[in-house]
Amino acid sequence: MKKLWILFAAGFILTGCADAGNNAANSAETQSNIEISSSIKNENAISVTISVMEDGKLIEDGTKSLELEEGTTLLEAMKANFDIEEDNDFITSINGQEQDNEANKYWLFDINGEESMVGAADVELQEDDFVEFNLE
Repeated sequence: MKKLWILFAAGFILTGCADAGNNAANSAETQSNIEISSSIKNENAISVTISVMEDGKLIEDGTKSLELEEGTTLLEAMKANFDIEEDNDFITSINGQEQDNEANKYWLFDINGEESMVGAADVELQEDDFVEFNLE
């Protein structure tokens, strides 16, 4: 009977150790999954730079390097990072600098040195884009 009790106790201890090992392995696997998820999240981020000028001169707080979620439109980025006013998705003011219809001064923008043929709401930003707004 004593031998049976010792065998039972040894089996119980070994089972407990195995479960502890599995819990440690599960914990390590969970940590690994969290790190992979973080990597994936960072892989979906893009870096862009937006510069805002009036007549070729940088306005106050006019250049920002941004980390954005992939798929962000230029208008969304502007709303989130600058003080803008808009009319039907057309930007009419950036950081207090308003366009002037009488003087024919409007907000225009280039992306990577090329004039955009669509509005900011229709531009999906890409990695390393350089956007330059100019009130001219």
